[in-house]
Amino acid sequence: MKVLKRKLALVLALIAVLAMCGSALAQDGYVIINGTKYEQEAMIDALNPGSGIVTDNSVIEVYGEVNIRLSRMGGEHGLSGQDAFLVISADNVSVEGKTDDALLYPSEAVANGAWGTQNFITVFGSNVTIKDVAIMPKFDVDGDTNKTVEVCGEGFTMVNCTLTPNTKYSDASGTITSTADGGSLCISEGTNATITGTTFVKACVFANDPTEADVVTISGCTFDTPAEDTYFIGNTTWATPPSTDMGTMNVTDCKFINVPLGYDKVILHRMDGTFNLERNTVTLADGTAASLKDMIAFDSLERNGEIIEPTAEGAVVKLTEDGHVYSITPKKSDDGAYTPVSEDVTPDVAAPVATPAGGEYTEAQTVTLTAEDETAAIYYTTDGTDPTEASTLYSGAITIDNTTTLKAIAAVNGAYSAPLTEVYTITTGGPTSPDVPEEPTSPDIPPSSGGSGGGCSAGFGALALLAAVPMLFRRKK
Repeated sequence: MKVLKRKLALVLALIAVLAMCGSALAQDGYVIINGTKYEQEAMIDALNPGSGIVTDNSVIEVYGEVNIRLSRMGGEHGLSGQDAFLVISADNVSVEGKTDDALLYPSEAVANGAWGTQNFITVFGSNVTIKDVAIMPKFDVDGDTNKTVEVCGEGFTMVNCTLTPNTKYSDASGTITSTADGGSLCISEGTNATITGTTFVKACVFANDPTEADVVTISGCTFDTPAEDTYFIGNTTWATPPSTDMGTMNVTDCKFINVPLGYDKVILHRMDGTFNLERNTVTLADGTAASLKDMIAFDSLERNGEIIEPTAEGAVVKLTEDGHVYSITPKKSDDGAYTPVSEDVTPDVAAPVATPAGGEYTEAQTVTLTAEDETAAIYYTTDGTDPTEASTLYSGAITIDNTTTLKAIAAVNGAYSAPLTEVYTITTGGPTSPDVPEEPTSPDIPPSSGGSGGGCSAGFGALALLAAVPMLFRRKK
């Protein structure tokens, strides 16, 4: 018994050691650059632009949780010779998470000072892609964050990433165990960018010093809980002289969730330029739905504490919501504050036409839908519910073979027509029964003359004999 207990204790100890090793391995991630694996010190050196390892068209694969430390940057780029965390200066580089826990993060606190210490990841290269990886922000000694990712290169893409507070941080006393927010994605200095399928937890996206030609597209993203006293999506300037013109920001199919009651700046617009907002939803912290139209804000730009004038006066937000199109612009009061003014500019959209129309039919019908506007998309239902852009998109004739209520709308640039309603009643009759001929009258069968008086007729005796014939030829098994 004692031997068994010793063995059991040894097994439990081994399990504990393996668990500790597994935990350590989970924390010590690594990268593979163009097929070569790099860990720890070698990884930090390899990621430095001065190493010459990350060149144009490189692929950086991220496995597990990768801790990026501050180091002196080599190479030719805007942060050359400065301390920074991760700088991508080559063109056409792809950073790809390869495990479910793929994470890039810094674990050391650095005061905001020079440009290089404000950011965690700085992108100078053109056509850089970051996908399938979580990213935690750089922080200072108080746990405050700044720019998680700043993009200065042309043609940036981010896909299926997560920007989230840094939980790898704790101050000397252990009282602060996480940053207050997830920082920000900064699209800077005349950059076209596309951000899709990405989650921003207490984090924001903003255009910094954009130009009139820039287009930033944010689609299918989730914005979860705004950081304290800030916006989800906005714009600003740090340039000298200041930039006051923005191009276009398209925000489509995004979800803004856990929004506090009374919050009014999902979008903060402070420049000339246009936001296009389509098919976005807002959910308050209590789970109720809210209107994005009530969460558009305008303001003046500030730089170094000084108000920049004039700003926001040429700002426009075009919002599509619930089948209506709104143009929202700022109205400036005498005290310098801006109030959003909303105008319904929904275009008239004609309802689609069904051919044939509803009615009573004795056979299945093939129904086509057409719209007056050839650019319109048609959405329909066959269960009697009102269609929306989430309903079935019409792409070809519809077969109706039983009684059905067909409803359809035409949609043009987010504006809906009134619904078309057609009821089809199909009354196909069942097959008629064929005439059944009368059974022939059986002839009288005379009684058997040679019988023993058993009461059976000769006809029935013959039938019995015929039934027995197969039995005579059945093979024995």
